[in-house]
This record gives sequence, C-alpha cells and structure tokens, in this order.
Amino acid sequence: MLQLNPLFSDHMILQQGKPAAVFGCGEPGKTVIASLKDASGKTEAEGASEVSEDGTFLLTLPALSPGLDKTLVVTDGTETFFVSDAAVGEVWLAGGQSNMEYLMNADAERDQEIEGLKTRPEEVLRSIRFYDVPEISFEGAEEVFDFSNFGKWRTMSKEDLVYFSAVSYYFERKLYENLDVPVGVIGCNWGGSSASCWMPEETIREAGGEVWLREYEDGLTKIPDPEAAFELFKKTGGSRVADPAVPNPFDRILFPGFSHEEQLQAMKMMADAGAEGAMALIPQHPWRPCGLYELMLKKVIPYTLQGFIWYQGCSDEPHADIYNAMMSALIGKWRADFGGETLPFITVQLAPFGEWLGNFGNHYPAVRRAQEETADSVEKVYLVSMGDAGMYYDIHPKHKRKPGERAALLALKYVYGKDVICDAPRAKKMDYDGDTAVIRFRNGEGLHLAAPENGGLSPEEAEKAGFMEANAPKKMSPEENLVSLIRTVPEGKITAEIADDTLRISLAVDGKPVKPEKVEFAETPYYEINVVNAAGLPAYPFTL
Repeated sequence: MLQLNPLFSDHMILQQGKPAAVFGCGEPGKTVIASLKDASGKTEAEGASEVSEDGTFLLTLPALSPGLDKTLVVTDGTETFFVSDAAVGEVWLAGGQSNMEYLMNADAERDQEIEGLKTRPEEVLRSIRFYDVPEISFEGAEEVFDFSNFGKWRTMSKEDLVYFSAVSYYFERKLYENLDVPVGVIGCNWGGSSASCWMPEETIREAGGEVWLREYEDGLTKIPDPEAAFELFKKTGGSRVADPAVPNPFDRILFPGFSHEEQLQAMKMMADAGAEGAMALIPQHPWRPCGLYELMLKKVIPYTLQGFIWYQGCSDEPHADIYNAMMSALIGKWRADFGGETLPFITVQLAPFGEWLGNFGNHYPAVRRAQEETADSVEKVYLVSMGDAGMYYDIHPKHKRKPGERAALLALKYVYGKDVICDAPRAKKMDYDGDTAVIRFRNGEGLHLAAPENGGLSPEEAEKAGFMEANAPKKMSPEENLVSLIRTVPEGKITAEIADDTLRISLAVDGKPVKPEKVEFAETPYYEINVVNAAGLPAYPFTL
C-alpha cells in the first residue's frame, strides 16, 4: 500500500541546503522512514513520519549536501522503495504556457545541442535533469491518453534531451556551468493556459479576477451538448502526449513554424471542420479556471524548491488590466504552497509578436507593463527582457536560449550572489536639454545600438524553411530601427541618438523644434529593440 509521489523516482534530484520534503501515501498509523544513502551505502540523512488518517504522509530529510550517485530508501517496515541514481543540487519549477512548454525537440538549436552531447563528460550529462508533469485536465485522463512519455525524470542524453522544456534546459545548463552542482527543473505548464488556470478559486477572487470565473460559467450555459463536446475534446487531443522522437506532420507548427499563408489555410480548414467546438471551455478543458492548479500543480506540492521560472501571459491579453493583480496573487499562493514566502520568481516578459493564427497581440503592451509592475511591487520577482527575440508571424520564438540563459543570469546574481550582469536597461526619468528629451537608463552601462537580429530564424534557416516573411517584416539600419520604436505627443519628425547611458530624442513639427511631452518606446505588439547595454541585454519598453 506504500506509494511515493511520482516525483520520487529514479534519476530524481533533491534540493540542497534545505530540509527536503518526501511525501506519498500509505497505511494510516504506520511510520514511514526515508533515508538518503551515498554511493557506499552510508546514510547521509534520515527522516520519519506517521501516515495520517487520510492515508498521506509527509516527512523531511535534514539539509542535504550536493552530489550524484545517491539512493533514496523509503520504507514502512513492510514495503520498501529504492530510488536509484538520485542527485542533490538545485531544483526549480518551470510554469506557464506554450513558450515554457516548448520542447527542445522544436528548438532551433536542437541538432547542435544533441551533437554537443558527444563531447560532454558523463558527469555533466547526469547532472542536468528534467521532470515533465503529465498534462492532465480531468479525472480519468490517464485512461484516455498515454502519458508514458511524461511523469519521469530525464537526464541529458540524446534520447531524453528532446523532452526537455527548451527554456528550462538553457536555464539549468547555465546554472550548472556556474554553480558546479546538479540542477533539475520540474516542468508544470500547458499551452494556452491563463494565469487563472494555475490558481484556486479563492485566490482568483482575492485578486479581483472574478471575470475569469464569470466568463467560464457563462460559457458553460452556451454548450448545447456537454457530453458530445467532451467526446470531441478527447478525440482532438486533449493533452500533449505525442512522442517528440517520432516525426509528426503537426511538428511544423512549432518548428520552423507556419508561414502567414499556411496559417490562413489552417484557420480555414479548422473552421470548415468545425474544430472550434473542441475549444469550448467544458469542465474538462485545461483552460478553465482552477483546473490545472488542482490536477497538475497540486501533484507537485510541497516538493522542496529553490524557486520558480515563469513564461506566460499571452492568454491573459483579454484581461490585461488585472494581470498584475492576478500574477501577484499567484506568486503569493505558490510561495505559500511550497513553504517559502520569498522564494524567487523569475518571469519572462512577452516577446514581440505581430500575428499568428488570427491573434494580433493588441494588448501585449499592457501585459508587458503589468509584468513590470509585478516585478516592481512583489519582493524577489525578476523580469527577463525579450525585446530582441520575437518573430512577427509567430507567437513562439524558435530560439529559447535567450530567455533560458537570461533567467539563469538573474538567478545567479539575485539568488546565488554571483557577480554577473543580468539586468536589462530600463528608462528611469526624462529631462530636457532645450527642446531635446534626455532619457536616462538604469543598467545602461555601455548603452549602444546593435544591429536588429530578428530573434527568430537566421535568413538561411528561414529561406530553407520557406518562411522568410517570419524573419522580419522589414529590414532597417540600426538607426532607422531605433527611430521606428519611438512615438511622441505631438507627432512629427523624430531623430534620436545614444550617448553614454542616455537616449536623446528631438522632435520637429512642420520643420520647427518641439519639446516632446510624452515619449513611448516599443509600446506596440511587435518591435525589434536594438538599444542594448554592455551585456547585450535589450531595453524594456517604456512610456515617459
């Protein structure tokens, strides 16, 4: 009857330096003992707990030292489990929607990363680990879908790398290179999910997010046949269960992505097939409020973590005005659930985006502002700048190295105390030199113009994929690109230049100099920021 939570399985990793939770189910009244043993069989740590009346147990191991080749032994005196090839190091949880879910199988650098495994020492390959929480949105989903590819710990092998969340992989690899201890990430995410999916109802209400609950409840009344809708949902793939190692004709929607013309064709085909019916928010749908919190995140709580990384916000665009409140509440709830009031929370700002399958990102600027507000107002929340990494005709940037490594830099400085440059330039104030607006930046050391790099595919990759239009809507010089990012009130001819840590903006209306009263920078759904600091980090959008 003794059962361990699936996280406590071969190749797992436990958090170092903290009392580590071990939990599962057992026979009420029995005592469960867990011990962590080194390669020689010597016990490094031990903990015990009695199984409660509801059949669950939770015990803690004393703070652990990092390393590989551990064995976790859990017994109730009748049954014993041996978890082999366990490690101790740094553990993070990665949450969000499709850009966090996005597997290494679809990353633009997949092939070179797999090839690079051949030259990496075995210790390195075994020190980076990933666990993907099965995408379950309704009770009994395990009887409908095959989840055998998920719910297991993987190490950095050729066979397993394609299953890693790409952002998570680059994040943990960067940490490992700087910390020299094992690093693991637990992926708990689902494409298309809003923040409301990852919170209980009371937290949504506390955040003022009743609109999400109301829209869901109203939508239920408009579903003519809930049972038929559920059957359609199951047939159209109500979960990501495909094997990345097996070619699939739908893989192209992620890499290299559908061209604009292909997207229009796909939308027409879906409409003709009535596929929109499968998108109805039935009680089993992953996008309904609270569902993924109950059926995915709760299965991970209270695993001992160092912190969270988060890449989400696209689906909150319809209610961007409350996104700051929703995220502030989510962060507080997750921290409470995992037992750390100030666990660091690193979030990725939405990348530039223009159009994809009928979505236009009209409220992306508001979501990005909300993300900054959350980072400003909630302790130990840090924001990754993505202004140079978007694609006009795709909501999924193909290179996940930037968000992953930039998130790792923030962790290295603010969590691990390393002396690294990790903060992007951020406009802090606007003064005037005559009629010229002078905008000064924090973290603006070495501020300069870089050539816009269109953070998606290279021209060669895009041409090979027949996807040139996605690489950039228009090619501009660095100076032209800078001016394209700027709007002023009133409108007129704008000139701009970079000097030291400042951006100087001049405005002429009808040929006469006019003092800019309001300056907007990259406050559009799509842009290509090439104002970067000495570390190559792009400035955040701003309005002053």
